[in-house]
Amino acid sequence: MDRLTVRIDEDVKRQLDMLAAKSGKAPAAFARDLIEQGVMNEAQRAWAPLVRQAIRDEFDSFLEQERVQREFSADDLYCRLANELRLDMDDLRVLAGAALACALGLLEGSEGVDGHGGERLQLALERGLWLGFDGLRHSMMQDESIDDGTL
Repeated sequence: MDRLTVRIDEDVKRQLDMLAAKSGKAPAAFARDLIEQGVMNEAQRAWAPLVRQAIRDEFDSFLEQERVQREFSADDLYCRLANELRLDMDDLRVLAGAALACALGLLEGSEGVDGHGGERLQLALERGLWLGFDGLRHSMMQDESIDDGTL
């Protein structure tokens, strides 16, 4: 341990002796503790802003990486959803065309239809509305034929 000589006023020495007696320590030991505490506090004040800035920089970097990762994840999710929606829309177009074709085929020879395409289409749309889209899909075609592309 290094030796240090400190010069203090008599009033400060008297206060040091009283505080040392109150704490139950020798004045020299109490003075060492006070100097050590003061030096450590000053060191903390000197380094705290640097440590705080380093932690803040690290945290900001982490948040930026997380933000970028969330954006990429969201872009990937939107892309997958768009592809699924496009495939679903394609399936719906095939299904609607097949339903109309089946409905128009079912109308041949029906009463009150003179063979004119517009009237057959109107009657097919009315029947489709009455049956409902799900009813047409389940009653007139099977899902396997849509998935195989055999329509």
